[in-house]
Amino acid sequence: MPAKYQSVSDFRDGLALASTLVSTEADGVEQSTGVFGFLNAKGEWAIPALYEEGYAFSDGLAAVVKDGAVQFIDKTGKPVLETDYDDVGDFSEGLAAFEQDGKYGYINKKGAVVIEPTFDQADAFKNGLAHAIKGGWEGLINAKGAFVVKKAYVSPASSE
Repeated sequence: MPAKYQSVSDFRDGLALASTLVSTEADGVEQSTGVFGFLNAKGEWAIPALYEEGYAFSDGLAAVVKDGAVQFIDKTGKPVLETDYDDVGDFSEGLAAFEQDGKYGYINKKGAVVIEPTFDQADAFKNGLAHAIKGGWEGLINAKGAFVVKKAYVSPASSE
């Protein structure tokens, strides 16, 4: 039986990210690349495979790339937020980390910046807090971007 999908993720928010198999021939070698969409529990396309890249649903939204632009869609496939950022994380507790000029901040589901991009690293919120690194400090920040727990940051040793 021929393969139908290149990959299928776990179900999140009731839908599973799937990429189809699209065969192309490059330099005389057949390669498979995926086109992304979302399957329901019956294995049917709930959101058709139309996207160049796709990420699992989180907090009711999924990041996808269409025509080179990052956007967030709802569970019907309707675009609800488009961004100009190259790197945007999953939404968690209504916020998503984004990168701008090498620094990280957070946007809300309307795309408004709620924590300015001043962090060197910013992770997803959980129980009202997110791990972040800023300069020589790392710790947990609140939804206003203030450290509530912090300690000196020690960079991992590089192997040579």
